[in-house]
Amino acid sequence: MFPPLLAIAVVLAFTLVMAKLPLASPYGPWEGVDNWVAISAEDVALVAGCWLLCSLVHRSLEARPGWQRSWVLGLRAVSSVAALYGVVNIGINAALRQPLNSRVLSMMKHVGDIGSSCLTYLTWQMVVALVGAPALVWWGSAWLARVPVRVPRWRWGFLVFCAAWFAVGACVLSSTPADAWQRRAGRNPHRELLSSLVFDALVERRPDVVGPFPKEHLEDFRLAATRRTEPVAHPPRNVIVYVMESTSAQYLSLYGAQFDTTPNLCAEAAHSLLFERAYAQVGYTFCSYITLAFSVYPGLPWLYRPDGPRPMTKALGGVLAERGYRTAFLAAANPDWGGMDYMAKSAGIREVLGPEQLAPGNQTTSWGCTDGPLVEGLMEWIAKDPSQPFYALAWTDQSHHPYTVTEDIPLVDYTENGGAVEELKNRYLNSIRQADHHLGRLFAFLREKGLDKDTLVVVTGDHGEAFGHPHPMMGHGNGLFDENMRVPLLFWSPALFEGGRREVKPAGHVDVNPTIAHLLGVQPPADWQGCSLLSPEHPGRVYMLSDRDGFQFGVVDGMRKAILYATAGYDQLFDLANDPLELDNLSKKMPEVSAQLRTRISAFIQFEEKYLNGEGPAGTGPKIEKRR
Repeated sequence: MFPPLLAIAVVLAFTLVMAKLPLASPYGPWEGVDNWVAISAEDVALVAGCWLLCSLVHRSLEARPGWQRSWVLGLRAVSSVAALYGVVNIGINAALRQPLNSRVLSMMKHVGDIGSSCLTYLTWQMVVALVGAPALVWWGSAWLARVPVRVPRWRWGFLVFCAAWFAVGACVLSSTPADAWQRRAGRNPHRELLSSLVFDALVERRPDVVGPFPKEHLEDFRLAATRRTEPVAHPPRNVIVYVMESTSAQYLSLYGAQFDTTPNLCAEAAHSLLFERAYAQVGYTFCSYITLAFSVYPGLPWLYRPDGPRPMTKALGGVLAERGYRTAFLAAANPDWGGMDYMAKSAGIREVLGPEQLAPGNQTTSWGCTDGPLVEGLMEWIAKDPSQPFYALAWTDQSHHPYTVTEDIPLVDYTENGGAVEELKNRYLNSIRQADHHLGRLFAFLREKGLDKDTLVVVTGDHGEAFGHPHPMMGHGNGLFDENMRVPLLFWSPALFEGGRREVKPAGHVDVNPTIAHLLGVQPPADWQGCSLLSPEHPGRVYMLSDRDGFQFGVVDGMRKAILYATAGYDQLFDLANDPLELDNLSKKMPEVSAQLRTRISAFIQFEEKYLNGEGPAGTGPKIEKRR
């Protein structure tokens, strides 16, 4: 008879390989079996390895037939669950562009937070697979175990097949770049989740990437309070920081995109200071929240705030609350995400309004509500007491996957070439246009109430969003290319910037609060990082990082951009003036420039490690405890 453990292994390997088929080419038509073999190679190898180990245990139980039968049933049950999770990973991978791991879980209140993004892929085929995969492993392996076979031939045949499959897949992956989608899709979802949990619990996640650098490079990281600024003649009274979720500058007509996505922002640019090259420091919502609320870099991949030993700085909201401001954090998505609500209150922001308050009983996705209720809630909050100065941090969600659009605003057909990616991008662009519509309502409200004369509105995106072009990645957080990291940034104030101004020097999220403090005439706290963008001492450089596909660090210096793939050990260098799509890696053609910018990255990493470990200037803000 067919060995029962081999039967389980064969059926499970088949099921996991089939579960990878929908991921074989997420950015266009399926072109062959090479990608399919590549992204399922790790699954096949792990099944074969587990079969060999379990066979050893199985043989040790030969003297106890009852235990051996229980062992087989247990393995069949575990394998059925593994098959189910392999199918679930189709939706998770499509939504997150990688398998679930401890990094994502640590930011969630519960997995249901990503429900709407995953449910986008819940087709009838997926429902059939969710039911059929575990059933196939359970009953299929039981049936196969009753088939008479010549045992040695099948055992060796299975091993040879798995080895060949893995070898071919490894060859395909070796010819792909480090940021290729095949490498992300090729991670076995079970190994990714379990190993990340164990690894984070036992090992310090830190590669040794700091090389020698000139000490003057540390001047880039002088704290905001030490920078020279000139007073503003007529400082604004009120502040709104408006964060557009998942909004990449490259898709906005405000920045010259071919898509007419932001007519209102284009009109308001005439009353704004606009930065052409603004960047998030990390391509995650939680990390951008840390920077935009507390005016610090969000940390390093192995020491993200606020879990380190260093106390958090005081948030801008807390600074202004002490000066008599009304303060609020308004979030269209669940403010529980990453403990953002808890951190806001602990840092002095006095009111937190989420979708349950903004749109009770009318949430459009599992993430939260659309931008309409957010803007309406913001306007109602402002109108409650216009006599008192106010600070509001408003965070949208409509342009987050699954890119919700409403029927009350006419849709525009942005589709270029047809196909699934174009349809997804079309919905995204319409969500941006609808977000711009609601921003227009906010500006109209401020003018109607006479608040345009003394209100500063800062509009930015928390990170970008990718759609498979010009680089093979989707969503956000995947890397440091401009589609992932370059965001809008404008400071709207008709009183200060009538006629409009455009600045080309690089700007980062970490510079936003020092700039606001400068415009308000408020002294920044002693441990704020960044620099006012209006200061003559701004370094003209922006630093960024990512922990997807290994650790990556980047710096934008003028119109040059360098990326260090620390884990993989190679560099990229781009001339953004002549290569805005970042397609021509100049690191080999310009090794001196690449090496010089790498020393900048080394300085950034060393400074951040010391700062986060409390070796820099002492913090003055409250200690943020881990959220239970």
